[in-house]
Amino acid sequence: MRGELLLNRGETTLAQQRLTPQHDTRWLALILALQLVMGLVTLIVLPLWQEHEPDYYTVIRFLTDSGRLPTEADYPPGEADVRQATQPPLFFLVAAPVVALFDDGQPVPPGVQPGLICLGGEAANDIRIAYPMTPDYRFPTLGAVTAGYGLRVLNLLFGLAAVVFTWLAGRVLFPRHPAISLVGAALLALEPNTLNLVTTISNDALLLAIAAVNLYCAARMLEGGRARWRWIFPLMGTAALAILTRLSGWSVLGFAVLVILFAIGRTLWQARQSAKPGQARLALGGLALLIVAVLALGIFNYSQYGTVFGRYSWLDEMVLRTLQDFNLPFATIAGVFNQTRNSYLAPVSALTTRQALHTLYLLPVAVALVGVVVGFADAVRRGRGQPTTPGAYLLLLAATAVAVVLVVFRNTINVSALGGATFYNTAAIFAPLRYYNAALPPLTLLLSAGLMALTEPVRQRLGAGAASPLRQVLSANLLGIGLAGLWLVVGVLGAAALAQNRAAAQVFDLAAYQQDVGALPNSLPAADGGYPALYRHIVSPRAGDGLIDLTLDAGLASPTALNYAVEVAMTSGGQVVNRCQFLPARGYHPTTFWQPETAVRFTTTVPNCAGMLTSPVDVSLRWLGAGMDGLIQDISPPVSLGTITEPLAQAQSCPDTLGIIAGGYRLTRFNSPPIIQRGEIYLPSLNWIITQPTPEALGRTFIFTHDQTAEQFTCSGMDLGVQTWELGEYVYFDRCPVTFPPEAAVGTYTVSVVLTGAAGEWLPAADLSGNPIPGGAVRVGTVELE
Repeated sequence: MRGELLLNRGETTLAQQRLTPQHDTRWLALILALQLVMGLVTLIVLPLWQEHEPDYYTVIRFLTDSGRLPTEADYPPGEADVRQATQPPLFFLVAAPVVALFDDGQPVPPGVQPGLICLGGEAANDIRIAYPMTPDYRFPTLGAVTAGYGLRVLNLLFGLAAVVFTWLAGRVLFPRHPAISLVGAALLALEPNTLNLVTTISNDALLLAIAAVNLYCAARMLEGGRARWRWIFPLMGTAALAILTRLSGWSVLGFAVLVILFAIGRTLWQARQSAKPGQARLALGGLALLIVAVLALGIFNYSQYGTVFGRYSWLDEMVLRTLQDFNLPFATIAGVFNQTRNSYLAPVSALTTRQALHTLYLLPVAVALVGVVVGFADAVRRGRGQPTTPGAYLLLLAATAVAVVLVVFRNTINVSALGGATFYNTAAIFAPLRYYNAALPPLTLLLSAGLMALTEPVRQRLGAGAASPLRQVLSANLLGIGLAGLWLVVGVLGAAALAQNRAAAQVFDLAAYQQDVGALPNSLPAADGGYPALYRHIVSPRAGDGLIDLTLDAGLASPTALNYAVEVAMTSGGQVVNRCQFLPARGYHPTTFWQPETAVRFTTTVPNCAGMLTSPVDVSLRWLGAGMDGLIQDISPPVSLGTITEPLAQAQSCPDTLGIIAGGYRLTRFNSPPIIQRGEIYLPSLNWIITQPTPEALGRTFIFTHDQTAEQFTCSGMDLGVQTWELGEYVYFDRCPVTFPPEAAVGTYTVSVVLTGAAGEWLPAADLSGNPIPGGAVRVGTVELE
């Protein structure tokens, strides 16, 4: 049996008795089978072209078409980084054969959804798929669609490899606790975020696999209490591959350097103790190899791209500037933690909004981290020859810590470049769980070891005598199995919910539908011009809640290239008081996907955000036909859906409104501390909802007016200009860095906000009731200057 990391063999434990190598591989096969099934279901059910999937695909297509990777010159200014064109080359090279085999040059994605707005109705009407599907997306698929699914399958294979090498690393690090390696592999395979990471098109899955192989190489290099120098070559080789895959691959190199330096130091110490000069020469040779490898990698990147960071040509200047004036405020660390926490909770948040369940979902991980401390302390106390070694924990901690430090440093650079971050404003912080992908293999083994350590006292009391069912269960890392089971359940529920969303529109054969509901002439007539025909509708008001539930049955006489959205309007007292725009089935079943001779049924909920409405409310519907560019090209005449005669309350989901500028820029929140200091950076920010953008709005200005002296200070800086805001967009943390000079008067300042036009004029503003605000300056709050 393999020796453990830097320590000798210990006694056989109950866990080893219960899990033989044959049983061990069978359990691993079950874990891989679960990951494969869950992965295939997820990658098929999840619509293509999520987030940056089209960008990665486009870069691969560029490579297969032109024989080279794109450069910044191939993209408009500022677009190359956003469109993943400056990512390292390895994933694109590995994925190129899949695209070359199937690609047909069709647009990826085929188009964009129109900008739509439904105030207060986002929970029921938000668009779940970013593009309008076309008939090309019906199975069996062809061309670019097939290539997209092929790339997802490729990444799933990388995910399977990552699980295998994580298990192998665990067997080396904890040879007498095979349950640790098995549960660690299960955690990596079944964690919902990771499952999503290995079933979408990106370079994350490849880096995950490389990091797992690198961890295995590190464990083998330090196995048995002495450095095994033959493993330095695969260790450094995988580190180089990680750097060629993704920016976070630098953490793999950092970890590899730590391992090699430790091996060198230990070898030199052992050579001194045993007076063996051969060991010293071996260690010094390893150090020279390390230096040569790192220099060679840096020189290669610099010669090819002008920077040691490879295709990230802008990063070296930012890193140098950050290090010269290094400042790591606690707000950045807290912001990174909160972003990561929210990212981890995303799968369970999609299933429920109950805060108690969020806490329960976090609890096992918190318990596991406590177990890591307990297990490490116990390993140190018990010393050499025991089943679990301090070195195994330290190796995993080092691999995890390097990746975490890199994420924090990356956000420190972003914060520094964008003017800073505060506890009330963390717009510059971005730290989703996928940023830690190089840390996930060691982290899952750590969590497994921690949960195993918590059951150790129970197993010790039971002893290693005759096996009982209870002893067998406890020997198999019961807590770890529970956490893996929890993640499996959440993943299954998420896949089921996704499948249900995709089937949110019921499709009936038109003849059978007509038999069921009666003759179509009794339904509402279709509008002229080829609009979808509305066969039947059901209006169910919940007047006390301010909500109207709608069920709509519609169909098309012939296929259409337009992506029709629905606009439901409420008219009271002769005025339109609410408009709610949405896509049928949230975009999962757009009209570009409808077939003749079918009836499509979909439901929605429309809120009232115009205050209490006591007079009758007429409800009507219009079809909005958008092209593949997302622009509305055709609007149908209105079709009446009926009248609501009972008083209609305002829905609780309606957003707060501080004011409305230029008729379509709704201010919803002012983010600021109550007290600020002179001479310090102050980052006030606003939240907006864009209900109707206008080209007249070109700028935004904060105005700070001293209540006693009327002295004013202004700030107009923006991260993104007003002209980039689109219809239906929710803008969070529109911020403006400002510093009040030392001579500024202390006291209360009223904060107002204006939108400006081409000549700097203030655009008109109104309150929620439509009453004009004199001058156009919307008062959003106050701040106390000390």
